[in-house]
Amino acid sequence: MWDGQSGTVLHRISVNGSSVKYEATGTVPGHVLNQYSMDENQGYFRVATSSSGFGSSLETNVYVLDENLRTVGRLEGLSPGELFYAARFMDDRAYLVTYHNTDPLYVLDLHNPSSPTVMGSLIVAGYSDFLQPYDQTHLIGIGKVGVHTTVKVSLFNVTDPTNPVETATYTVPTWYSDSPALKDAKAVLFDKTNSLLVIPIDGSQYAYYQAASTSTGQCSNGSSAYVFNVTSASLTLRGTVTHQTLDNPLSCSSEYNISRELFIGGVLYTISDAMIKLSSLTDLTQLGSVNLE
Repeated sequence: MWDGQSGTVLHRISVNGSSVKYEATGTVPGHVLNQYSMDENQGYFRVATSSSGFGSSLETNVYVLDENLRTVGRLEGLSPGELFYAARFMDDRAYLVTYHNTDPLYVLDLHNPSSPTVMGSLIVAGYSDFLQPYDQTHLIGIGKVGVHTTVKVSLFNVTDPTNPVETATYTVPTWYSDSPALKDAKAVLFDKTNSLLVIPIDGSQYAYYQAASTSTGQCSNGSSAYVFNVTSASLTLRGTVTHQTLDNPLSCSSEYNISRELFIGGVLYTISDAMIKLSSLTDLTQLGSVNLE
């Protein structure tokens, strides 16, 4: 009789040159959120899942499997009734985010594969959809906060895993903003050497649009790349870059929403379906652009 529980089937396949060999199969309860919910470390496969069954609430779980995909360790029942939003595995630690009204960030100890444990947790407003490691003891969280669900960027210090701290935050100053970075890690540009973090944000109506003296011709779905200085102790907005202009009504369409960023030398390239824009990495002044339509 089915108990209402969903499960995830895992397959291990070895690839050695032109040889492809099936090795093992395993199953864990629940479903996997994304690629960051899975990790392999020192011969063990770690996976975070979300599960529920008939008459039971949502729960977040972590399982550790050996090379034969047999479960050797488990931690089940985290945050009953809360949605599973983000995960990141880093060596002997894992970081999980669940959410209902507040965001618990869990720090897990995985050094003993047979006994994963919670080391500490932090309750903050909102939630993180994506966790970007800054270094071994700091994380960048990108998610949302508030009734009007605007984008929030957080910097977490997990030097003391029993007492994680949110050391800096930035909240987009408008309602109902969104970002492709919440679901697509390739939308995030992070370079620790240059203290650089760039995130595309849609519906922001910030920078040029918010400063306009008249609302005539403004885009209701303003899109900008937010450029931050980020260190292990601080998170500061340097400025924004947009592909939309008030003198081109067509630029209000979603084709001008920025989805990718990269830098070469001192030039920041922001990319939308309609344009590639070149900006100075120093002060974000426009250096040029290429129309793709």
